[in-house]
Amino acid sequence: MKLIILVLTMLLSELGICETPLPSADYAYAPKEAAQDRGSELDLDRENLAALEYFFSLQKEPRFYIVPGYSDKKNPNYLTLHEISKKRLRIAEKMASRKKGVNFFILSGGNVWPEDTPYNEALEMKRFLIEELGVEERRILIEPYARSSITNLRNVGRLLLTLGAKRARIVTTWAHRLYFSFPQISSLYIRSWRMLGYVPGKLRLQFNRSVMFLPRTKVFRRGSSALDP
Repeated sequence: MKLIILVLTMLLSELGICETPLPSADYAYAPKEAAQDRGSELDLDRENLAALEYFFSLQKEPRFYIVPGYSDKKNPNYLTLHEISKKRLRIAEKMASRKKGVNFFILSGGNVWPEDTPYNEALEMKRFLIEELGVEERRILIEPYARSSITNLRNVGRLLLTLGAKRARIVTTWAHRLYFSFPQISSLYIRSWRMLGYVPGKLRLQFNRSVMFLPRTKVFRRGSSALDP
């Protein structure tokens, strides 16, 4: 099925009818202007094209590693990419490099802080993975709208389920990992109910210091945020 989709996509692309095997509107509900790249509107279809084409060419389901971005609300200055985000990416790249087979990174985070920042977390993380850590673009998907850990999960969950994937590993720094690992004790589940009216999926701590995320179909419910619905 994936091969058929890929061939059709290539044919339609040649005719100028279609440019991506999976339109971003199928999994990203935010208005396009909600994600900015240094003053210009971010083109999600273009950014995810190489990875989606590669994904649909595969015969086996790959591993997915989710890396959430980080913004420091105490710092009023613009940062291209916070050092904590860089640390999370290094951890994820190192973890993925130890595994055989195909590994994809899903980078999640919007234009979060300061509120008028021109730098998008997901896109800047993608650039860091490619330019600093040598990861192929075709192994990187971005989710550029999430404005909190809760919508990191919800938005990535939409992408995963649309791709037919049932699980992914969350890779992050230790304090954030604890937050995801014990959602009943941390405020994660409480915040999820307050923000969304449901819990976006199951979370399980893994032996390799990642957290397994199994999204629920409820993630397809639209939220009330204008920038991150």
